[in-house]
Amino acid sequence: MLINEMQKLARDKNAQISALRRQVALQQKQLDTLKKRDAQIDALTERMNAIESQARLSKPQALADATR
Repeated sequence: MLINEMQKLARDKNAQISALRRQVALQQKQLDTLKKRDAQIDALTERMNAIESQARLSKPQALADATR
């Protein structure tokens, strides 16, 4: 009887461990996705800053012509 209880307890713990491993894997995937999005945002920010710098250096008439 004690062996059966220990086996059941071991199965339950193994199931919990498996569930936690799946959860960790899912969270790691989510983290990777967020890191990629963060890198994309950084790249867009750099591009936007470069465009703003160009706009500041441009002559007002040239900028007006470019936006038409």
